[in-house]
Amino acid sequence: MKFSLIFSLLPVLFLFMSCTQTNSPDTDETRDKRWKKLQEKALAWNKSNSDSMLHYARQLYKEVVEANNLKWKARGLMMLGSSYSGKGNPDTALLLFRQAMNLADSIRDSALIERAHNYLGFQYFETGLFQLAEKEYLTGLAYAEKLHDSDKIIHYYNNLGSVAENTDNLNKAQLYINKAITLAEKSGDTLIRATSMRNLAYVMTKSGDSARAISFLRSALTLLYSIHHERWQATIYSDLGIHYRYIFPDSSYYYYNKALDYHTSHKNEGNEMITRFNMANLLFDKGKYRDAEKIFSGIYQKSVRQNNLIGQAYSSIMMAAVYEHLNDFPNATRYITIAEALASRWNQPDFTQTVFQHKIEISKAEGKYKEAVASFEQLVKLTDSLNAAENKNKILELQNQFEMEKKEFEITQLKQQTAIQQDKLQDRNILIFGLVAIISLITLSLFVILYYYRKSTSANQKLTGQTEKLKNEIQIREKIEQNLSESEKQLMKSNAAKDKFFSIIAHDLKNPFNTIFGFTDLLYSDLQEYTIEETRQSLEKISEASKQAYSLLENLLIWAQTQSKNIEFKPEILDLQHLVNDAIGMTESQAKAKNITLASAVGDQQKVFTDENLFGTILRNLLTNAIKFTNPNGNVQIFARLQNNHVEISVKDNGLGVARDQMDHIFKIENKIRTLGTNREKGSGLGLILSKEFVEMQGGRIWAESEPGKGSRFTFSVPIA
Repeated sequence: MKFSLIFSLLPVLFLFMSCTQTNSPDTDETRDKRWKKLQEKALAWNKSNSDSMLHYARQLYKEVVEANNLKWKARGLMMLGSSYSGKGNPDTALLLFRQAMNLADSIRDSALIERAHNYLGFQYFETGLFQLAEKEYLTGLAYAEKLHDSDKIIHYYNNLGSVAENTDNLNKAQLYINKAITLAEKSGDTLIRATSMRNLAYVMTKSGDSARAISFLRSALTLLYSIHHERWQATIYSDLGIHYRYIFPDSSYYYYNKALDYHTSHKNEGNEMITRFNMANLLFDKGKYRDAEKIFSGIYQKSVRQNNLIGQAYSSIMMAAVYEHLNDFPNATRYITIAEALASRWNQPDFTQTVFQHKIEISKAEGKYKEAVASFEQLVKLTDSLNAAENKNKILELQNQFEMEKKEFEITQLKQQTAIQQDKLQDRNILIFGLVAIISLITLSLFVILYYYRKSTSANQKLTGQTEKLKNEIQIREKIEQNLSESEKQLMKSNAAKDKFFSIIAHDLKNPFNTIFGFTDLLYSDLQEYTIEETRQSLEKISEASKQAYSLLENLLIWAQTQSKNIEFKPEILDLQHLVNDAIGMTESQAKAKNITLASAVGDQQKVFTDENLFGTILRNLLTNAIKFTNPNGNVQIFARLQNNHVEISVKDNGLGVARDQMDHIFKIENKIRTLGTNREKGSGLGLILSKEFVEMQGGRIWAESEPGKGSRFTFSVPIA
């Protein structure tokens, strides 16, 4: 039934590409075309590569935010939510869908509100919060009915049927799906009628009536033949293959082959891999393990090339099962280890449980009962945590249900109170009309007095309104003046810090030039009196001072560029191990001069979303700093770890360390830490300031941990790809 939800969601996604209405009049057609193109690219990667989908979704969202186009911003939030949902991050997806809902509600766009309810319903369904999913789908259905969109109404009935099926309310599921079929017949939409019958087949399967399930699938296939819809025919072929797998394996293989012919001829790699995977399962069931191994191995290799996490996960666990049956335990262990690592990345509990079950069986088959027991304990812990999460979800659903019922009760009470107030108001109006009639008969003068009284009241109200308006204007001006005063103070403080910084840099810049001028004057005036060794030593001093001055000037120029916003920030998806190796290569000679070992513990296949030049500058500065304050024959290490949506990169040394009273000042521009390196190397401290600027430019943070005499550890974070 999840397939039906996915296919019902796809038309909603494609509707993005047909919407051109914006928050304000927009004559720039090329901009809308570019946004649609980005949307198409994101959708093209929907199933095969969630990283690429997220990349294009981020690019789209960045552009629409810069253009301040609210409707496109809502669509961009939905696209980002779909990307994070595909990456197995439901909490982030729900947050983005809710933001899209709030934005659509603020601009009162019914079509966008309906779409947001559809996304929220889908995400709640995927998370297992079925009551919340039903609530969102019912609200979305109400909006679709207001919009008179028959296609969406049918899709909502199908989705509600899926919710009912997953809560084992099969009668309710049949009612919803039959409504969808009836509406499809009225509208003459044969395709939607066929897909609805497919959904009904899954309900029949769950009720244990496999014969009726196959009958509905065949009826759906007949309808698809009538409209020559080959793509959906291939989908029904795959469904029939699934239904016949344990009843008539030969028939199952026949239908899989028919589906495979379509996917291969249309170069639909994703569905082709799924169909081959199902065919390999048939071979596995028949005990043809070597034949199954070839197919599973091909799927695994292709999934690795495509960075397809789900494909790698399922093919690796089946490879482990194949090798277990072939008694090839080293390979079985290798692939179950790969599957376990993928499970930790995917964070899909059902798959993780399957991994532990296979791991137990492999350990038992090898006679490794201690490992089997350990895996069993892990499986029990996971099962307990899943049961706890399920109970938590049920409590959450009950709380939401209680809140809804409470609101309905409050609304009913409010209606009753309103009706009572209206009755009282009606009686009061009758009394007032009677009094007015009596008063009008008593004297005409009272009308004159009343007229002037009302006129005076109106004048007073106008005067009061003008007074309030004047007060508001005064408050606004006072707030503006206060903000200007605070900005002026902040600017003066910033300028004072920079003035102090420039005075420090000017002093540091003079020192190497004094050395250069002093030794060049001595060599120029008394060159003949110096020995070759003395001349070489003088030139070495000049060289060191020149390099120091150049390094300081280079950092100063880069810092000046950051202050004037002239440094371009162009993030892209890059390989972290490659970036670290480049930085090590550029600082290796400096380390060799002190016989310091540079070591990296950064693994492969970790991607980051960063600017290559800025990242290189940050890491080189930290490595140079570590080498400077590490004693000869010491070591400098580089580590990396995942933390939420960022990668934290650490540079650790066993050098001098930083005193506690200096730790709070090493990243501040107005403070100068004058500490010589272990070979009396000098520095300006500007490298750390630059590193902090570049890290924060990428939305990360940088910090240091140190203990005098035991070394330091500098850490910064960048977004993951």
